[in-house]
Amino acid sequence: MKNEINEKTHRTQWLTWIACIIIGAWFLTGCDTKGKDEKTIAHYTKIIELNPDDADAYNNRGNAYADLQQYENAIADYNKTIELNPDYADAYNNRGIVYADLQQYETAISDFNKAIKLNPDYAVAYYNRGDTYTDLQQYEDAISDYNKAIALNPDDADAYYNRGNVYYELQQYETAISDYNKSIELNSDDTEAYNNRGNAYNNLQQYETAIQDFNKAIEQNPDDAVAYNNRGNAYVKLQQNERAIADYNKSIELIPDYINAYYNRGLAYMYSQQYEKTIQDFNKIIELNPDDTGVYNSMACVYSLQNEKDKALAWLEKSLQKGFDGTREYIENDEDLENIKTDPRFKQ
Repeated sequence: MKNEINEKTHRTQWLTWIACIIIGAWFLTGCDTKGKDEKTIAHYTKIIELNPDDADAYNNRGNAYADLQQYENAIADYNKTIELNPDYADAYNNRGIVYADLQQYETAISDFNKAIKLNPDYAVAYYNRGDTYTDLQQYEDAISDYNKAIALNPDDADAYYNRGNVYYELQQYETAISDYNKSIELNSDDTEAYNNRGNAYNNLQQYETAIQDFNKAIEQNPDDAVAYNNRGNAYVKLQQNERAIADYNKSIELIPDYINAYYNRGLAYMYSQQYEKTIQDFNKIIELNPDDTGVYNSMACVYSLQNEKDKALAWLEKSLQKGFDGTREYIENDEDLENIKTDPRFKQ
C-alpha cells in the first residue's frame, strides 16, 4: 500500500503580476482587481479604435484577456502587437505565458527564447521559461533559468521558491529547504513556502520541524486545507493518529472532495485498526474518482489485514482489471497483503 500523500503547492499566479509589471505603473492600481478586467478591455478597445497602430494597447488588452482566461483573444492581441512591433519583448513573454497555460509548452519556450534574445537581461522571461521547463520535467534546464533570474533579480522570492520546488522534485531536500528559507526571508508571508518546506522536512524525517512549518502556514491561512493534510501526515509519522485524523477532518471540512485527505485519513484509521472507517474513506475515494486504481489495491490490503481473504483477493483482482500500475514484485512484497499470499489464487 502506498504511503501518506504529501501535497506540494505550485505557484500559479504569475500571469497576473507579470501583466502588471508590463502594463506599467500608470495602470498598476487596478491590475489586481479581476472585476476591472472587462472595463480594461473596453478601455483599450477604445484606444485601438482611435489608434489602430498602438502596439501597447494590444499588448495590454491581451493581458486583460489572459487574466480572464480568454486565451484565444489574448493570443490574437499579442500577435497584433508583434506584427506592429516585431521587437516587442514583453509581447513574446506574455504570449509565452498563455501558451504555457494552454500546455503548449514547446511553443511557449519558443516565445520566451525570443523575448530573451531581444532582451538578454529579461529576468521575468527566464523565470517563466524556468516554470515551463519545470512543467516539462526538464529540471536541469529549469534550475539554470531560475539561477539566471535570481542573478538578474536577487530579491525575487518566487524564483527561489520555484527553484526550491525543482530541487524538491529531484529529492534534494536540503537544497530545497535552503531556497525556501531564502524565499521566506524575502517574503515572510509566503504560506506556500512554509508548506513546501514542511514537506521537505517531512521527507528528511524531521517531523517536529515540519509541524512547526505547517503550524505557520495554518496561522497565516486558517483555511489552508493542504497544510492541514500535510500536518496530519507528520502526526502519523509520530504515531499521533488522533491528531492526524483531526487534521484530515479539518482538511475535508474545507474541501469536501479532497481525495488525498480521504486517503490519508483512511490510512490513519487503518493504523488505529479502525478498519470500517478506513473502508468508508476508501469507498468515498472510489465514489469521487472511480478510475483511481491505487485505492482498489489499498482496499485489498485493508481486507487482507482483517484476514478476509475472499474480499481481499476480489479487490486485488479489481485493481489489476482497473490497470493498477504496481509491478508483480511490488504486490508480492507488500506486507499488508501477507495474509493472502499463501492462497493459490494470489499466484494466478
